[in-house]
Amino acid sequence: MSEESKKEDHGQILMSWSFPEYAKYRRSVGWYVGMVIVVGSLLLYCVLTANFLFAVIVVMMLMVVVFHNLREPVRVDFYITEDGLKVGERFYAWSDIKNFWIIYQPPEVKTLYFDFKGLAPNLPVDLQDQNPIKVREVLLRFLKEDLTRERELAGDELSRWLKI
Repeated sequence: MSEESKKEDHGQILMSWSFPEYAKYRRSVGWYVGMVIVVGSLLLYCVLTANFLFAVIVVMMLMVVVFHNLREPVRVDFYITEDGLKVGERFYAWSDIKNFWIIYQPPEVKTLYFDFKGLAPNLPVDLQDQNPIKVREVLLRFLKEDLTRERELAGDELSRWLKI
């Protein structure tokens, strides 16, 4: 790859890969039976307590899960550049990012997290088959690593456990 092909709007690309926007889980028949029981129980509770607003919320959440399951995840391009990170079409300057940490527990968890300054939520990036040591070495040139974080975010862990 020539030097000019490595250039992008935000400086030289140091590393890049793509990952699915979300994990698509294989679910067993037992998972579906369990979800039918949970949703049915919630709807029965709604009818018995005349809480129809909660019933609407339960049905809406069920529809979100069903439609989410029917759609294939889009692949997101990720670049580490001299000036910051590019995730899909969005660019994050190094000055906007507080730190990073890596949770690497293959085969289930291989995630790079970025913590932003201010109120922005954390950004999880699936490492795919990237070498986490090499990714860490590149990022340490621009950011501090948060070594106190030893587990994935609770929401990520819960969604992986529930396969949603």
